[in-house]
Amino acid sequence: MQMTQTATTQKQYPAYKDSGVEWIGKIPEHWDKKALKFFSRIVLGKMLAPQDKGGCFLKPYLKAKNILWEKVGDAEISEMWFSENELLQYRLQENDLLVSEGGEVGRTAIWQNEIPECYIQNSVHKVSVNSDGNPRFFLYAFGLYGRIGHFDSIVNRVSIAHLTREKLKDVFFFAPASDEQQAIANFLDRKTALIDELIEKKKRQVELLKEQRQAIINQAVTKGLNPNVKMKDSGIEWLGDIPEHWEVKLLKYIGTNGLTNGIFKKKDQYGRGTKLVNVIDLYQGNLLVREEELGRVETDEDEALKYKVIKGDIFFVRSSLKLEGIGVSALVADISEPTVFECHIVRFRPLQNVVNPKFLVNYLNSWYVHQRLITLSQTVTMSTISQDKISSLEIALPALEEQCEVVEYIDMVSSKVEASISRAENQIQLLQEYRTALISEAVTGKIDVRE
Repeated sequence: MQMTQTATTQKQYPAYKDSGVEWIGKIPEHWDKKALKFFSRIVLGKMLAPQDKGGCFLKPYLKAKNILWEKVGDAEISEMWFSENELLQYRLQENDLLVSEGGEVGRTAIWQNEIPECYIQNSVHKVSVNSDGNPRFFLYAFGLYGRIGHFDSIVNRVSIAHLTREKLKDVFFFAPASDEQQAIANFLDRKTALIDELIEKKKRQVELLKEQRQAIINQAVTKGLNPNVKMKDSGIEWLGDIPEHWEVKLLKYIGTNGLTNGIFKKKDQYGRGTKLVNVIDLYQGNLLVREEELGRVETDEDEALKYKVIKGDIFFVRSSLKLEGIGVSALVADISEPTVFECHIVRFRPLQNVVNPKFLVNYLNSWYVHQRLITLSQTVTMSTISQDKISSLEIALPALEEQCEVVEYIDMVSSKVEASISRAENQIQLLQEYRTALISEAVTGKIDVRE
Protein backbone atom coordinates (compact mmCIF):
# COMPACT_ATOMS: atom_id res chain seq x y z
CA MET A 1 0.00 0.00 0.00
CA GLN A 2 1.39 3.37 -1.03
CA MET A 3 0.32 6.42 0.99
CA THR A 4 3.22 8.74 0.29
CA GLN A 5 1.18 11.80 -0.70
CA THR A 6 0.12 14.05 2.17
CA ALA A 7 -2.62 16.62 2.29
CA THR A 8 -0.10 19.47 2.35
CA THR A 9 1.26 18.56 -1.12
CA GLN A 10 -2.04 19.64 -2.67
CA LYS A 11 -2.92 23.07 -4.07
CA GLN A 12 -3.15 26.00 -1.65
CA TYR A 13 -5.20 29.22 -1.72
CA PRO A 14 -3.62 32.33 -3.28
CA ALA A 15 -3.67 34.41 -0.07
CA TYR A 16 -4.00 33.75 3.66
CA LYS A 17 -4.57 35.73 6.86
CA ASP A 18 -4.01 34.98 10.54
CA SER A 19 -7.05 33.33 12.14
CA GLY A 20 -6.09 34.57 15.60
CA VAL A 21 -6.38 30.99 16.88
CA GLU A 22 -3.08 29.22 17.52
CA TRP A 23 -4.19 25.66 16.68
CA ILE A 24 -5.86 26.75 13.44
CA GLY A 25 -3.14 29.13 12.26
CA LYS A 26 -3.65 30.87 8.92
CA ILE A 27 -6.89 30.67 6.94
CA PRO A 28 -7.79 31.75 3.39
CA GLU A 29 -8.08 35.52 3.16
CA HIS A 30 -11.76 35.48 2.14
CA TRP A 31 -12.97 33.11 4.90
CA ASP A 32 -15.06 34.51 7.77
CA LYS A 33 -15.29 33.72 11.47
CA LYS A 34 -18.82 33.10 12.75
CA ALA A 35 -20.33 31.62 15.91
CA LEU A 36 -22.63 28.62 15.40
CA LYS A 37 -25.68 30.61 16.56
CA PHE A 38 -25.44 32.92 13.52
CA PHE A 39 -25.82 30.21 10.87
CA SER A 40 -27.93 27.55 12.55
CA ARG A 41 -30.82 26.81 14.88
CA ILE A 42 -29.90 24.75 17.97
CA VAL A 43 -32.42 22.69 19.94
CA LEU A 44 -31.59 20.57 23.00
CA GLY A 45 -33.72 17.42 23.17
CA LYS A 46 -36.65 16.68 25.45
CA MET A 47 -36.39 15.48 29.04
CA LEU A 48 -37.36 11.84 29.41
CA ALA A 49 -41.15 11.41 29.62
CA PRO A 50 -42.01 7.77 30.40
CA GLN A 51 -45.74 8.42 30.93
CA ASP A 52 -48.53 9.88 28.84
CA LYS A 53 -49.83 13.04 30.51
CA GLY A 54 -52.70 13.22 28.06
CA GLY A 55 -52.87 13.97 24.35
CA CYS A 56 -49.32 12.72 23.75
CA PHE A 57 -47.81 10.43 21.14
CA LEU A 58 -45.32 7.58 21.69
CA LYS A 59 -42.36 8.15 19.39
CA PRO A 60 -38.76 6.89 18.95
CA TYR A 61 -35.94 9.13 20.10
CA LEU A 62 -32.14 9.27 20.02
CA LYS A 63 -29.85 9.66 23.02
CA ALA A 64 -26.13 10.39 23.29
CA LYS A 65 -25.05 6.76 22.91
CA ASN A 66 -26.76 6.66 19.50
CA ILE A 67 -24.45 9.43 18.27
CA LEU A 68 -21.14 8.22 16.84
CA TRP A 69 -18.56 10.18 14.91
CA GLU A 70 -20.10 11.06 11.52
CA LYS A 71 -22.95 8.54 11.80
CA VAL A 72 -25.90 7.40 13.88
CA GLY A 73 -25.12 4.16 15.73
CA ASP A 74 -27.31 1.09 16.05
CA ALA A 75 -27.66 1.20 19.85
CA GLU A 76 -31.17 0.41 21.06
CA ILE A 77 -33.65 3.16 20.18
CA SER A 78 -36.31 3.67 22.83
CA GLU A 79 -39.65 5.49 22.76
CA MET A 80 -41.21 8.20 24.92
CA TRP A 81 -44.20 10.51 24.92
CA PHE A 82 -44.31 13.81 23.00
CA SER A 83 -47.01 16.43 22.92
CA GLU A 84 -48.16 17.88 19.60
CA ASN A 85 -45.99 20.99 20.05
CA GLU A 86 -43.00 18.86 21.06
CA LEU A 87 -43.37 16.82 17.89
CA LEU A 88 -42.70 20.00 15.92
CA GLN A 89 -39.86 21.14 18.15
CA TYR A 90 -37.85 17.92 18.50
CA ARG A 91 -38.45 16.10 15.20
CA LEU A 92 -35.36 15.41 13.15
CA GLN A 93 -35.13 16.54 9.55
CA GLU A 94 -32.72 15.28 6.92
CA ASN A 95 -29.20 16.76 7.29
CA ASP A 96 -29.72 17.91 10.86
CA LEU A 97 -26.49 17.63 12.83
CA LEU A 98 -26.73 15.62 16.05
CA VAL A 99 -24.28 16.69 18.76
CA SER A 100 -23.69 14.75 21.99
CA GLU A 101 -24.40 16.94 25.03
CA GLY A 102 -22.82 14.64 27.61
CA GLY A 103 -20.30 11.83 27.92
CA GLU A 104 -17.89 12.23 25.01
CA VAL A 105 -19.12 15.75 24.39
CA GLY A 106 -19.29 17.10 20.86
CA ARG A 107 -19.50 13.72 19.16
CA THR A 108 -21.38 14.59 15.97
CA ALA A 109 -23.43 12.69 13.39
CA ILE A 110 -25.70 13.72 10.55
CA TRP A 111 -29.32 12.59 10.26
CA GLN A 112 -30.19 10.85 6.99
CA ASN A 113 -33.71 9.62 7.81
CA GLU A 114 -32.50 6.28 9.20
CA ILE A 115 -35.95 6.05 10.81
CA PRO A 116 -39.01 7.57 9.08
CA GLU A 117 -39.90 9.68 12.13
CA CYS A 118 -37.50 10.28 15.00
CA TYR A 119 -36.89 12.76 17.81
CA ILE A 120 -34.21 13.64 20.38
CA GLN A 121 -33.76 13.31 24.12
CA ASN A 122 -31.94 15.94 26.21
CA SER A 123 -28.51 14.34 25.88
CA VAL A 124 -28.49 15.39 22.21
CA HIS A 125 -28.49 18.77 20.46
CA LYS A 126 -30.16 19.18 17.08
CA VAL A 127 -28.26 21.67 14.94
CA SER A 128 -30.15 22.76 11.80
CA VAL A 129 -27.76 24.62 9.51
CA ASN A 130 -29.26 27.59 7.62
CA SER A 131 -29.75 27.44 3.86
CA ASP A 132 -26.57 29.48 3.29
CA GLY A 133 -24.47 26.76 4.95
CA ASN A 134 -23.59 23.17 4.13
CA PRO A 135 -24.33 20.59 6.88
CA ARG A 136 -21.69 18.13 5.70
CA PHE A 137 -18.98 20.80 5.78
CA PHE A 138 -19.86 21.47 9.41
CA LEU A 139 -20.07 17.75 10.15
CA TYR A 140 -16.41 17.47 9.20
CA ALA A 141 -15.57 20.66 11.11
CA PHE A 142 -17.31 19.34 14.24
CA GLY A 143 -15.34 16.10 13.90
CA LEU A 144 -12.08 18.05 13.78
CA TYR A 145 -13.04 20.14 16.83
CA GLY A 146 -13.93 16.99 18.74
CA ARG A 147 -10.75 15.14 17.93
CA ILE A 148 -8.42 17.98 18.89
CA GLY A 149 -10.26 18.38 22.22
CA HIS A 150 -11.89 21.78 21.60
CA PHE A 151 -15.26 20.76 23.08
CA ASP A 152 -13.56 19.24 26.13
CA SER A 153 -11.88 22.58 26.77
CA ILE A 154 -15.15 24.53 26.97
CA VAL A 155 -17.55 22.20 28.80
CA ASN A 156 -18.69 22.50 32.37
CA ARG A 157 -16.81 19.83 34.38
CA VAL A 158 -18.21 19.54 37.88
CA SER A 159 -19.01 15.82 38.04
CA ILE A 160 -20.08 14.97 34.48
CA ALA A 161 -19.16 17.03 31.43
CA HIS A 162 -22.05 18.83 29.71
CA LEU A 163 -21.89 20.74 26.45
CA THR A 164 -24.73 23.15 27.15
CA ARG A 165 -26.70 24.95 24.47
CA GLU A 166 -25.15 28.24 25.62
CA LYS A 167 -21.64 26.84 25.17
CA LEU A 168 -22.47 25.22 21.85
CA LYS A 169 -24.06 28.26 20.24
CA ASP A 170 -20.91 30.32 20.90
CA VAL A 171 -18.57 27.82 19.25
CA PHE A 172 -17.00 29.64 16.31
CA PHE A 173 -16.07 28.33 12.89
CA PHE A 174 -13.99 29.67 10.03
CA ALA A 175 -15.80 29.08 6.77
CA PRO A 176 -16.17 30.27 3.17
CA ALA A 177 -19.43 30.89 1.26
CA SER A 178 -21.87 28.00 0.88
CA ASP A 179 -20.78 26.99 -2.64
CA GLU A 180 -17.19 26.58 -1.43
CA GLN A 181 -18.41 24.70 1.64
CA GLN A 182 -20.19 22.37 -0.77
CA ALA A 183 -17.00 21.85 -2.78
CA ILE A 184 -15.04 21.01 0.37
CA ALA A 185 -17.76 18.63 1.59
CA ASN A 186 -17.89 16.89 -1.80
CA PHE A 187 -14.10 16.52 -1.84
CA LEU A 188 -14.05 15.05 1.66
CA ASP A 189 -16.98 12.74 0.92
CA ARG A 190 -15.06 11.26 -2.02
CA LYS A 191 -11.70 11.02 -0.27
CA THR A 192 -12.95 9.70 3.05
CA ALA A 193 -15.09 7.09 1.28
CA LEU A 194 -11.97 5.75 -0.44
CA ILE A 195 -9.96 5.81 2.77
CA ASP A 196 -12.79 4.15 4.72
CA GLU A 197 -13.00 1.41 2.10
CA LEU A 198 -9.28 0.74 2.50
CA ILE A 199 -9.62 0.71 6.28
CA GLU A 200 -12.49 -1.79 6.13
CA LYS A 201 -10.46 -4.04 3.84
CA LYS A 202 -7.56 -3.95 6.28
CA LYS A 203 -9.87 -4.67 9.22
CA ARG A 204 -11.33 -7.61 7.35
CA GLN A 205 -7.79 -8.80 6.63
CA VAL A 206 -7.07 -8.73 10.37
CA GLU A 207 -10.22 -10.75 11.09
CA LEU A 208 -9.32 -13.31 8.42
CA LEU A 209 -5.82 -13.65 9.85
CA LYS A 210 -7.26 -14.26 13.31
CA GLU A 211 -9.67 -16.84 11.91
CA GLN A 212 -6.84 -18.51 10.01
CA ARG A 213 -4.71 -18.68 13.15
CA GLN A 214 -7.56 -20.15 15.18
CA ALA A 215 -8.30 -22.76 12.51
CA ILE A 216 -4.64 -23.86 12.51
CA ILE A 217 -4.60 -24.07 16.31
CA ASN A 218 -7.89 -26.01 16.37
CA GLN A 219 -6.46 -28.55 13.95
CA ALA A 220 -3.16 -28.87 15.83
CA VAL A 221 -4.62 -29.45 19.30
CA THR A 222 -7.38 -31.82 18.25
CA LYS A 223 -5.83 -33.73 15.32
CA GLY A 224 -2.07 -33.23 15.70
CA LEU A 225 0.55 -32.02 13.22
CA ASN A 226 0.82 -35.07 10.97
CA PRO A 227 -1.88 -34.98 8.27
CA ASN A 228 -1.17 -38.63 7.41
CA VAL A 229 -1.51 -40.04 10.91
CA LYS A 230 -3.90 -42.96 11.34
CA MET A 231 -7.10 -41.90 13.11
CA LYS A 232 -9.50 -43.67 15.46
CA ASP A 233 -12.96 -43.00 16.84
CA SER A 234 -12.53 -41.15 20.13
CA GLY A 235 -15.81 -42.59 21.40
CA ILE A 236 -16.91 -39.02 22.14
CA GLU A 237 -19.59 -37.82 19.71
CA TRP A 238 -18.69 -34.12 19.86
CA LEU A 239 -14.95 -34.80 19.59
CA GLY A 240 -15.04 -37.25 16.68
CA ASP A 241 -11.87 -38.90 15.35
CA ILE A 242 -8.49 -38.38 16.98
CA PRO A 243 -4.99 -39.70 16.17
CA GLU A 244 -4.76 -43.41 16.94
CA HIS A 245 -2.03 -43.01 19.55
CA TRP A 246 -3.80 -40.23 21.51
CA GLU A 247 -5.71 -40.97 24.71
CA VAL A 248 -8.92 -39.44 26.04
CA LYS A 249 -8.85 -38.48 29.72
CA LEU A 250 -11.19 -36.48 31.91
CA LEU A 251 -9.85 -33.11 32.96
CA LYS A 252 -9.99 -34.01 36.66
CA TYR A 253 -7.47 -36.81 36.12
CA ILE A 254 -4.77 -34.58 34.63
CA GLY A 255 -4.74 -32.01 37.42
CA THR A 256 -4.02 -31.78 41.11
CA ASN A 257 -6.32 -30.76 43.99
CA GLY A 258 -9.41 -30.64 41.79
CA LEU A 259 -11.01 -27.33 40.85
CA THR A 260 -11.28 -24.39 43.24
CA ASN A 261 -13.60 -21.39 43.24
CA GLY A 262 -12.00 -18.04 43.98
CA ILE A 263 -12.22 -15.58 46.83
CA PHE A 264 -15.32 -13.49 47.53
CA LYS A 265 -14.79 -9.91 48.65
CA LYS A 266 -16.92 -6.80 49.18
CA LYS A 267 -16.62 -3.84 46.84
CA ASP A 268 -14.80 -1.66 49.35
CA GLN A 269 -12.02 -4.24 49.68
CA TYR A 270 -10.87 -3.90 46.08
CA GLY A 271 -8.19 -1.55 44.80
CA ARG A 272 -5.37 -2.29 47.26
CA GLY A 273 -3.48 -5.23 48.71
CA THR A 274 -2.72 -8.52 46.93
CA LYS A 275 -2.77 -8.83 43.16
CA LEU A 276 -6.00 -10.38 41.87
CA VAL A 277 -6.95 -12.40 38.78
CA ASN A 278 -10.48 -11.29 37.87
CA VAL A 279 -12.91 -12.62 35.28
CA ILE A 280 -12.07 -9.78 32.87
CA ASP A 281 -8.43 -10.90 32.90
CA LEU A 282 -9.39 -14.13 31.11
CA TYR A 283 -10.64 -12.21 28.05
CA GLN A 284 -7.48 -10.22 27.27
CA GLY A 285 -6.32 -12.23 24.25
CA ASN A 286 -3.53 -14.75 23.56
CA LEU A 287 -5.09 -17.00 26.25
CA LEU A 288 -2.69 -15.55 28.84
CA VAL A 289 -3.35 -13.71 32.09
CA ARG A 290 -1.41 -10.45 31.86
CA GLU A 291 0.15 -9.83 35.26
CA GLU A 292 0.80 -6.15 34.57
CA GLU A 293 -2.94 -5.50 34.16
CA LEU A 294 -4.16 -7.22 37.33
CA GLY A 295 -6.08 -5.34 40.00
CA ARG A 296 -5.71 -5.76 43.75
CA VAL A 297 -7.78 -6.88 46.75
CA GLU A 298 -7.37 -6.99 50.52
CA THR A 299 -6.49 -10.47 51.85
CA ASP A 300 -5.32 -12.05 55.09
CA GLU A 301 -2.59 -14.71 55.34
CA ASP A 302 -5.00 -17.65 55.18
CA GLU A 303 -6.75 -16.28 52.08
CA ALA A 304 -3.45 -15.53 50.36
CA LEU A 305 -2.44 -19.18 50.88
CA LYS A 306 -5.80 -20.79 50.02
CA TYR A 307 -6.29 -18.81 46.80
CA LYS A 308 -2.63 -18.61 45.78
CA VAL A 309 -1.87 -18.38 42.06
CA ILE A 310 1.23 -20.07 40.64
CA LYS A 311 2.80 -20.34 37.20
CA GLY A 312 0.97 -22.91 35.07
CA ASP A 313 -2.46 -22.39 36.67
CA ILE A 314 -5.40 -22.30 34.27
CA PHE A 315 -8.56 -20.37 35.11
CA PHE A 316 -12.09 -20.89 33.75
CA VAL A 317 -14.95 -18.39 33.59
CA ARG A 318 -17.69 -20.13 35.59
CA SER A 319 -20.38 -17.42 35.34
CA SER A 320 -21.00 -14.94 32.55
CA LEU A 321 -23.70 -12.52 31.45
CA LYS A 322 -23.09 -13.68 27.87
CA LEU A 323 -23.36 -17.34 26.92
CA GLU A 324 -20.30 -17.18 24.67
CA GLY A 325 -18.23 -16.03 27.65
CA ILE A 326 -18.82 -19.20 29.67
CA GLY A 327 -15.93 -21.65 29.96
CA VAL A 328 -13.35 -19.29 28.45
CA SER A 329 -9.97 -20.07 30.00
CA ALA A 330 -6.56 -18.45 30.29
CA LEU A 331 -3.13 -19.54 31.51
CA VAL A 332 -0.84 -17.91 34.05
CA ALA A 333 2.48 -18.07 32.19
CA ASP A 334 4.40 -16.07 34.77
CA ILE A 335 3.82 -14.50 38.17
CA SER A 336 6.26 -12.33 40.12
CA GLU A 337 4.44 -11.55 43.38
CA PRO A 338 1.71 -13.05 45.61
CA THR A 339 -1.58 -13.23 43.68
CA VAL A 340 -5.08 -14.59 44.36
CA PHE A 341 -8.18 -15.11 42.19
CA GLU A 342 -11.82 -14.05 42.56
CA CYS A 343 -15.07 -15.97 42.90
CA HIS A 344 -16.41 -15.81 39.33
CA ILE A 345 -13.56 -17.96 38.06
CA VAL A 346 -12.33 -21.50 38.78
CA ARG A 347 -8.71 -22.58 39.16
CA PHE A 348 -7.34 -25.76 37.59
CA ARG A 349 -3.74 -26.80 38.28
CA PRO A 350 -2.42 -29.21 35.58
CA LEU A 351 -0.07 -32.07 36.35
CA GLN A 352 2.86 -30.77 34.34
CA ASN A 353 4.45 -34.22 34.03
CA VAL A 354 1.29 -35.28 32.17
CA VAL A 355 0.11 -32.21 30.28
CA ASN A 356 1.75 -29.06 28.89
CA PRO A 357 -0.33 -26.14 30.22
CA LYS A 358 0.00 -24.19 26.95
CA PHE A 359 -1.21 -27.19 24.96
CA LEU A 360 -4.14 -27.60 27.33
CA VAL A 361 -5.25 -23.95 27.29
CA ASN A 362 -5.20 -23.95 23.49
CA TYR A 363 -7.17 -27.21 23.47
CA LEU A 364 -9.72 -25.80 25.93
CA ASN A 365 -10.27 -22.68 23.79
CA SER A 366 -10.51 -24.53 20.48
CA TRP A 367 -13.88 -24.12 18.82
CA TYR A 368 -15.31 -27.64 19.40
CA VAL A 369 -14.17 -27.80 23.03
CA HIS A 370 -15.49 -24.34 23.89
CA GLN A 371 -18.83 -25.21 22.30
CA ARG A 372 -18.90 -28.34 24.45
CA LEU A 373 -18.40 -26.24 27.59
CA ILE A 374 -21.24 -23.97 26.51
CA THR A 375 -23.59 -26.94 26.09
CA LEU A 376 -22.68 -28.06 29.63
CA SER A 377 -23.64 -24.68 31.10
CA GLN A 378 -26.98 -23.49 32.44
CA THR A 379 -28.63 -20.13 31.85
CA VAL A 380 -31.23 -18.45 34.07
CA THR A 381 -30.39 -14.77 34.55
CA MET A 382 -26.76 -15.48 33.65
CA SER A 383 -24.85 -18.45 32.26
CA THR A 384 -23.01 -20.70 34.73
CA ILE A 385 -21.06 -23.93 34.58
CA SER A 386 -20.40 -26.16 37.58
CA GLN A 387 -17.07 -27.57 38.73
CA ASP A 388 -18.37 -31.09 38.08
CA LYS A 389 -19.13 -30.26 34.45
CA ILE A 390 -15.72 -28.70 33.88
CA SER A 391 -13.83 -31.50 35.65
CA SER A 392 -15.66 -34.15 33.57
CA LEU A 393 -14.67 -32.54 30.26
CA GLU A 394 -12.99 -35.02 27.89
CA ILE A 395 -9.41 -34.14 26.93
CA ALA A 396 -7.69 -35.80 23.94
CA LEU A 397 -3.96 -35.99 24.66
CA PRO A 398 -0.83 -37.17 22.88
CA ALA A 399 2.35 -37.90 24.83
CA LEU A 400 3.95 -34.93 26.59
CA GLU A 401 6.74 -34.70 24.03
CA GLU A 402 4.23 -34.36 21.19
CA GLN A 403 2.27 -31.79 23.16
CA CYS A 404 5.44 -29.69 23.39
CA GLU A 405 5.97 -30.03 19.63
CA VAL A 406 2.40 -28.81 19.04
CA VAL A 407 3.01 -25.85 21.36
CA GLU A 408 6.20 -24.92 19.48
CA TYR A 409 4.30 -25.08 16.19
CA ILE A 410 1.45 -22.94 17.57
CA ASP A 411 3.96 -20.39 18.87
CA MET A 412 5.65 -20.24 15.45
CA VAL A 413 2.36 -19.83 13.57
CA SER A 414 1.06 -17.29 16.08
CA SER A 415 4.27 -15.25 15.79
CA LYS A 416 3.97 -15.06 12.01
CA VAL A 417 0.25 -14.23 12.10
CA GLU A 418 0.78 -11.61 14.82
CA ALA A 419 3.43 -9.95 12.66
CA SER A 420 0.96 -9.79 9.75
CA ILE A 421 -1.77 -8.48 12.03
CA SER A 422 0.59 -5.84 13.42
CA ARG A 423 1.46 -4.66 9.91
CA ALA A 424 -2.21 -4.44 8.95
CA GLU A 425 -3.12 -2.59 12.15
CA ASN A 426 -0.26 -0.16 11.59
CA GLN A 427 -1.58 0.50 8.08
CA ILE A 428 -5.05 1.09 9.55
CA GLN A 429 -3.61 3.62 11.98
CA LEU A 430 -1.74 5.42 9.19
CA LEU A 431 -4.90 5.56 7.08
CA GLN A 432 -6.89 6.94 10.02
CA GLU A 433 -4.21 9.57 10.66
CA TYR A 434 -4.18 10.50 6.98
CA ARG A 435 -7.98 10.80 7.01
CA THR A 436 -7.89 13.09 10.05
CA ALA A 437 -5.13 15.24 8.53
CA LEU A 438 -6.99 15.54 5.24
CA ILE A 439 -10.19 16.69 6.97
CA SER A 440 -8.24 19.13 9.13
CA GLU A 441 -6.48 20.74 6.22
CA ALA A 442 -9.62 20.94 4.07
CA VAL A 443 -11.93 22.51 6.69
CA THR A 444 -9.29 24.99 7.88
CA GLY A 445 -8.36 26.03 4.34
CA LYS A 446 -4.80 24.70 4.25
CA ILE A 447 -5.59 23.11 0.89
CA ASP A 448 -7.72 24.43 -1.97
CA VAL A 449 -10.00 21.67 -3.24
CA ARG A 450 -12.10 23.83 -5.55
CA GLU A 451 -12.10 22.63 -9.13
